[in-house]
Amino acid sequence: MRTRASPSGAPDGEVVILIANTDTILYHAVVAGLLIAGWVPFPASHRNSAAAIVDMMKKTNCSRIATLDHAHKVLIDGIRREIKGEHLTVYEVPTLRYTFPKLGKEIATDSFTAYPPPLKRPGLDSPAVYIHSSGSTGFPKPIPHSFRIQIQWIAHPYFQQYAQFSPPRRVAAMALPPFHSFGIFIELYVPMAYIVTVAVYPPRTYDDPQAQPVIPTSDNMVKQLKHVDCNALMIVPAFLEQMATSDEAIEALKKINSVTFGGGPLPVKVGQELLSLVPSGTAQGPRKLFR
Repeated sequence: MRTRASPSGAPDGEVVILIANTDTILYHAVVAGLLIAGWVPFPASHRNSAAAIVDMMKKTNCSRIATLDHAHKVLIDGIRREIKGEHLTVYEVPTLRYTFPKLGKEIATDSFTAYPPPLKRPGLDSPAVYIHSSGSTGFPKPIPHSFRIQIQWIAHPYFQQYAQFSPPRRVAAMALPPFHSFGIFIELYVPMAYIVTVAVYPPRTYDDPQAQPVIPTSDNMVKQLKHVDCNALMIVPAFLEQMATSDEAIEALKKINSVTFGGGPLPVKVGQELLSLVPSGTAQGPRKLFR
């Protein structure tokens, strides 16, 4: 998926929609790689219909898809039928082993060839990434996030708290969907901007490229929290509500300095009970207002 060195001569700024139900580590590596390559990643939920995907592609002048054939062949075939003969380029997402051949075992002296830098810096107000709305009132809508907005969100005082954490400065974010703005900011941007570690589920596709990623549940989140020493937890309300009914989960939450939820409301009673036991708060992201 190289651009400046690509025989196709594809220009910078091309939008590439990413449809891949895979490990979080690989997903964000593809998003970051597309950004470095000068393209505009468009992470999309694999649960969208073919018609919804095509509608968003038309609205963003997108004719390129990065995906996993073994996981999404039916969806991609449906997209091909929907576009009715229009040009479409489909890329296979590289495997986790190919992307990180020494995953967890890298050392500073390992060889590395940097990707060629862009010929010019993109405009601050040009799209850096696209995110789509939930589609609760029709087809999901593509929402451009400019480079300026990305920088402003990374510099937001809320995220700056992570720099004040005492070691290990580790944020648990294993349940956040990587195609969502919540997941992109916490799992990809925050570690780079504030030099913190983000904990996600262990990858499954390193040895088996066709393996399914871990499906988040409140139970396996608690299991991970017990194994990983984290200062903070980022979570969606549904899982937090389930954890509030478990003594084991409450004990795990008590060891965390900051519990933050976003993406929806938390019942008042549950919130009050949690506030009496653990430090928690909300961080709503107005996805439809990003530009």
